[in-house]
Amino acid sequence: MTEIIDVLVVGAGPAGLSSAFFLRHMGDDLEVLTLDRMEGRRRSRYHSICGEGISVGAFSELTPIRPWAVKDRVDKAVINWPGGVRTTQRLDGVIIDRPAFLDRLEGMYREEGGHSAVGSLISLKQEEGFYTAVLYDGTELRSRYVIGADGAFSTVRKQIFGTRPLRMLAVERYLVEAETLPETLTFHMGESYGGGYRWEFPCGGLVNTGFPAGTSRLDEYVDKACRFLPFGGVPQVTDGNVLLVGDAAGQANPVSFGGIRTSMVAGKRAAKAVIAGKPERYRRWWERSRLSSPWYMKAHETLAGWSDGDMERAAAPFQGRARLRPLLRRAMTSPRDFHMYIAYGLAFRESW
Repeated sequence: MTEIIDVLVVGAGPAGLSSAFFLRHMGDDLEVLTLDRMEGRRRSRYHSICGEGISVGAFSELTPIRPWAVKDRVDKAVINWPGGVRTTQRLDGVIIDRPAFLDRLEGMYREEGGHSAVGSLISLKQEEGFYTAVLYDGTELRSRYVIGADGAFSTVRKQIFGTRPLRMLAVERYLVEAETLPETLTFHMGESYGGGYRWEFPCGGLVNTGFPAGTSRLDEYVDKACRFLPFGGVPQVTDGNVLLVGDAAGQANPVSFGGIRTSMVAGKRAAKAVIAGKPERYRRWWERSRLSSPWYMKAHETLAGWSDGDMERAAAPFQGRARLRPLLRRAMTSPRDFHMYIAYGLAFRESW
């Protein structure tokens, strides 16, 4: 007998669990099922491949979700540019234990009456007003709505939308025994990173460091992993009653590459649209949101084409502490770099 549910959420990472939790929390008459292809140690391993940084301010949009499972506090960012230029920015954030954070969120979702299943989606099609999902083991699930939160290589996106994110970046992440600045996110910029950067984040007694794959190398480490980071968005985030969120929608920020905040806020917005029975509300929100501002992608493409000298020139006025007001003033007096200053100013405020 085929099971019929209100909402099938495919993927149980930050985007999927945020969607599922708010579907139950705000629309408690809906029957919701999360489906994830991983469980146990494999799932924890996958979700640990991340910088794990998120601003405290993000949670003002996600109440009652809070920053649990905190490994370290973050109070500033240091950006090292070519030519010895170094800028700092005050922050208010945390490094979370992402697998433990997701476990807590999944527990909240289940306390709200949600259900979870483990299985791999192999096909999804619309028929007779429902969507039929077929799993690898032959199980069929029917639902009125589907939220695709199944990552960079989303099966939901491939089956229904036939699209892919604008950009896909492979990144290598290492955990190392090393010294780093306490309570600080450290970034190293340079033309060799192709519009990306090298990072060093505190990580519960270790250092979480990484870079775009192939741009650098580390020989000594405690752990190494690689994942693909989709960004730049997709042509559409809704198709009928199917909504894409998180990596499935390429929602990582093209400047900071932060994705946890955006994924979870998008998940909440998708949930609200489904509860209202108007999925297009989610599309309209995303198109108008500062989280999807075209300034970010334009800045990424500019940075990818800059030389070390270009980066030094643009960053030099902000040697020392970077403040928002001087940043905006510089943007107004330097038309060539206007979009860069605006995008970086927004990224530190909105994207993580």
